[in-house]
Parts: sequence; structure tokens; C-alpha cells
Amino acid sequence: MSGEHRPPRHPPGHITEERRRIEERVAYYAYLEENRYDAFIATDERLVVQAWNKGAEAMYGVTADEALGRDAREAVSLAMSDEELVEALRKIEEIGRLRVEQVQHRKDGTPIHVDSLTIATRDERGEPTGYMAINRDITDRVRAEEELRESNRRIENILESITEAFVAVDRQ
Repeated sequence: MSGEHRPPRHPPGHITEERRRIEERVAYYAYLEENRYDAFIATDERLVVQAWNKGAEAMYGVTADEALGRDAREAVSLAMSDEELVEALRKIEEIGRLRVEQVQHRKDGTPIHVDSLTIATRDERGEPTGYMAINRDITDRVRAEEELRESNRRIENILESITEAFVAVDRQ
């Protein structure tokens, strides 16, 4: 029996720290999978889609079956040059994360404004093994900001077009 490796024995009902971490990770991934508000997209190091949640399906109009195994740039219709992609990946690998706002497109071509947080996943040696992105549709916010800017421009134009004296006074 010497030299034979046996797993450590734990009392019944005992949960090891490693098992607890694994269960927490599985629960977290299940939460991300079911999240219908934010798109969760995981890729390998070549940007091939490995995970695509219900939020991604709703945001992009692309089912998980259509996205899995495809290049992520095709699945989200990301208009990014090779140079821009190389620079973004360099930043992610250097800093560990990258947050950007960008325009992406639904399957039907409709543009959507996206707030995207991307992080690098790493192996035990710290080498990148892929990327995880959480994307939020901010189209309504961007539209509201543009409407506010346009309203301010109209007010400024009206005030600048007044050729007579304009004075504002208070009650005193």
C-alpha cells in the first residue's frame, strides 16, 4: 500500500473549500446564462464563441446555436479593424480588462449602442485562454443624450437670434 495515492477522507456532509469554489462558479455561470438583460459572451483565445446567453440572443437577435463556434466579431457584427482589435486585445491582456462604448449591430442590421466590459481569462500560468464580455444595450440612453443636446442647441439658437435686449431679473 505504500506509494498508493488515496484521496483524503472527509466526514459525510463535509464540503471541501475547492468544491465550494466550484459550486459557486457553476452557480455564477448559471446566473450569467439565464440573465436576459445583459449579453454574456465567452470566447477562446482565437475569439471563437464558447458561451452565448439569453441576453445575447435578445440583444443581437442571434441564437446560441447560431453564435457558438463562430468568430465573435461576426456574431455581434462588430465593425473593428484588425489593428483596432490587436490594440484592444493588447490592452485587455496588459490591464486585465477593457471597457468601451461602441456601436454593434443586430442580426437584422439595426445598430445598437453597447457598453462592453471585456476581461481576459487565464490559465494557471497566467496565459490568456480566452475572453469574457458583458455587454449592455445603452441605445436608449445614447438617444436621450442626443435629444438633450439637440434641445440645448435649439435653445441656444433661439437666445442668440434675439436682437433686442434680453434681461433676466429676480423679484428684488
